[in-house]
Amino acid sequence: MRILVLGLGNSLLRDDAVGLVVAEALRDRAGPSVDVIATEESGLSLLDYVVGYDRLLVIDAVKAGSAPGTLHEFDVGDIRWASTANPHATGLPEVLALGSALGSKMPGEVRVLAVEAQEIYEIKEGLTPALAAAAPLAVDRAWEIVQGWIADRQERHP
Repeated sequence: MRILVLGLGNSLLRDDAVGLVVAEALRDRAGPSVDVIATEESGLSLLDYVVGYDRLLVIDAVKAGSAPGTLHEFDVGDIRWASTANPHATGLPEVLALGSALGSKMPGEVRVLAVEAQEIYEIKEGLTPALAAAAPLAVDRAWEIVQGWIADRQERHP
């Protein structure tokens, strides 16, 4: 089973970079059994990243009205909830559907871990203090999700 952690964001838009920061921190924990990619791309360009994986964890910032730093988790089927609050999530269901329609092997399970952002429109590098404090919690939660998938893989193929 192939697992991909895909961190999305824009390093020039404050808290929008949290997906990139979390993915980079997770890379050291994941080792060779999990692919971790941090990218500033979005939309159809994400198709190239996700093809061929069995499980996909997307990490991104979201503005959904919760306190900054709140972690949100949902399945890709629930992504309509976040699509208006998150510019990267808008095209994810369509990207996955297009890949399937083209006959590409797409992930059978897609989870989204979103961190409630405080500021995603200010042009400035670096996370706000609230997101800098929440990033390690997001790394830990992402790692828990990945470890669950690895354990599942080991149970199926001892």
